Amino acid sequence: IASIHIQENFKRQSIGSKLVKRLCEFFKTKNVENVYLSYVIGNTEAENFWNKLGFQNIMIIADSTIGDIIKRLA
Repeated sequence: IASIHIQENFKRQSIGSKLVKRLCEFFKTKNVENVYLSYVIGNTEAENFWNKLGFQNIMIIADSTIGDIIKRLA
């Protein structure tokens, strides 16, 4: 799942859950067994939503600038 965004005035209407349900129904017809997604650390709304659906963190992706890395290696 690359991106799901619900506009503020449509939140708390189970739209996100309905979207994910339809996606999973489609995935099942294609014999998909696992679903992966990402969200930004600190986005507690997304974290709570996905955790409620049974998703668990399995990887952290981190970034830095080349300049900062070189500075710290000096």
